[in-house]
Amino acid sequence: MVTGLESVTLGVEDLDAALAALRDVPGLRQESDAQASVGLLAAWHYPIHADVRLIELSQEGRAKGRVRLARFDPDVGRPPEEFQPAAVDAQEGRHFYREGLGLDEGLGLDESLDAALSADLRARLARIGAVSLLTLSCTDLDALEARLGELEAEIVTRPTHVVLGSGTPTRILLARGPNQELLEFVERAE
Repeated sequence: MVTGLESVTLGVEDLDAALAALRDVPGLRQESDAQASVGLLAAWHYPIHADVRLIELSQEGRAKGRVRLARFDPDVGRPPEEFQPAAVDAQEGRHFYREGLGLDEGLGLDESLDAALSADLRARLARIGAVSLLTLSCTDLDALEARLGELEAEIVTRPTHVVLGSGTPTRILLARGPNQELLEFVERAE
């Protein structure tokens, strides 16, 4: 049902400066540059008239482990609550990600980021912005919503249709992980 970490979204104040800081990372390339759709803004509980620009980067074109830079309109509220996990409970994280969601590698938060991003890229990202949310691929959001209910996870946004930067019709679900991390589950149209 959940197939892996698709991307990490970082809220940045200055996209040009963020891109300049990442310019010489080997294999890093820009995949898309778009405004967040009204549907995505609504799913994030962000004002739908906000100007939110999203730039997606990949390492060597990989579909997983991407970085999405988000510049939120500073004059329109605040971005989706930044990723601020509570005191991390490794056992609860393992249960949630491994047994609950069926991810292979335990994938406590730090482990999942390490697996997806190089150490150099992680260090640069930490200097340019704050993690807003983690995006995980999913094949069946309806079944996932039921499973998250069994796990007593907080559903922030029920499955809803949105258009992402690529223009692909997509459904997303937002939920809080075991340490209050904000998770965006994505089910792409075939």
